[in-house]
Amino acid sequence: IKIKIPDPNNLYGLSKYISEKIIKQLSKPNSISIILRLPLVIGRRKKQNDVINYFYNKLKCDEDIELIENGKFLRNIIHYSEILKIIRNIINYKPFTKKNNIYHCNSSDLMSVFNICKYMKLKMNSNSKIKSIKKKFVNDFNSLIVKNQDSLKYHKKQTISQNLDAYLDEFC
Repeated sequence: IKIKIPDPNNLYGLSKYISEKIIKQLSKPNSISIILRLPLVIGRRKKQNDVINYFYNKLKCDEDIELIENGKFLRNIIHYSEILKIIRNIINYKPFTKKNNIYHCNSSDLMSVFNICKYMKLKMNSNSKIKSIKKKFVNDFNSLIVKNQDSLKYHKKQTISQNLDAYLDEFC
């Protein structure tokens, strides 16, 4: 699904959207603001638990994994090393087109939670079983790929598989 404007679908998304509006309103007349919109950022050193950490920890111990609604929801994932490349690109090429610049730091595709889990399971050669459970969860929504308002022409977006490979390579 590709859209051109953000549509905050939960309180977290809404808080990010409102923060951007505040930055735009409070920025000084001669200043340039840069906003990076990030999906789920993954990396071995990340302190907060997320679905990728959950999968990794279960898969490495061959424990069963429970997925809500059979893992049908789509996600957008990016490895922290890609964020660093994007920031370097912005610093080196200064692609500012206006006073307020927004960069969507997406992977180049979306993948279902089930397929992410299955991909990691195969890569890790795990004997875990993937089970579906019926349960509502606060994050029951599909991620989106938002077309950049300000494109980063010197950065080639990676696929979710490539971002997951970078994550798994950190553990080898």
